[in-house]
Amino acid sequence: MLLLLEIFPFITLTSFSQAEKTTTANNFPLNEKGEVVYTEIVKSDSTNYKELYVRAHVWFANTFNSAQNVVQLDDKDAGHIIGKGVFEFDETVMVVWVNFTIEIQTKDGKYKYTLSNFLYKGYRLEEITFDPSDIQKINLKILNIIDGLKKSMQTNTNNW
Repeated sequence: MLLLLEIFPFITLTSFSQAEKTTTANNFPLNEKGEVVYTEIVKSDSTNYKELYVRAHVWFANTFNSAQNVVQLDDKDAGHIIGKGVFEFDETVMVVWVNFTIEIQTKDGKYKYTLSNFLYKGYRLEEITFDPSDIQKINLKILNIIDGLKKSMQTNTNNW
C-alpha cells in the first residue's frame, strides 16, 4: 500500500503560513530542503515573551501525557522549547503512530512554532505516497495540534 515517493516531474506552489511553500503530490507543505514542515510566526500583541513561554509550557502539559518526557530543550531565558511529540493515525487496516518534533520560540509580541521531522512507520512523510484520504486525516491531526497551540497561546495564565 505504501510506496516510496519517486521524484515527480512536477511540483506545485501553494500558500502556507507567511510564505509560499512547495508541495508534493501528497500536498504536505515542504521547506526548501523538501522536508514536511508546518511553521508560522504568530503575533500576540502586548504579550511579553515570558508570558508566551509560560503559555507554551501549559500547552505542552495539557497536550501530551507526560510533558516531562516530551520536552527535550527548555530555555526559559531565551523563550525556547523543543519537544518530541507523537499522534495516533488510524489507517484502514491498523493504527500507527506518527512521531514529530515541535519547536516554539517566543519573543515580545510574537511566537513561532515549527512542526517537523515527521516519521511514519520509520519513513519521513515526504518519502511516502499516501492515499488522498490518509493525507487528509494526517493533515487534520497536525492542524488540530496547531489549533490547540494557538488557542492556548491566547489564554492568559494570570487570569484566575
